[in-house]
Amino acid sequence: MDEQFTHDLQNNIWIIRGYLCLTEDLMAKDFVFDDKNCTILFLDSMVNKEQLQSFVIGPMLEAKTGKIERVVGSAELKSFSAV
Repeated sequence: MDEQFTHDLQNNIWIIRGYLCLTEDLMAKDFVFDDKNCTILFLDSMVNKEQLQSFVIGPMLEAKTGKIERVVGSAELKSFSAV
């Protein structure tokens, strides 16, 4: 695939889906943060959805704005990625 990422979120999601052979395991959670449409993509079989909600999505929805690394602390990101 020679497709390039752009500023079009939906197009970029389709590119990623294509790279992952349109797997049904790829999940998307859409939300607004800092007045921008955002999407978190994750593989359902590899992510603890409770932790994703508690440590990433929940804090971002609660804060609604700011720097992601301040809203979702780096310690939480490190422990989350180790799961």
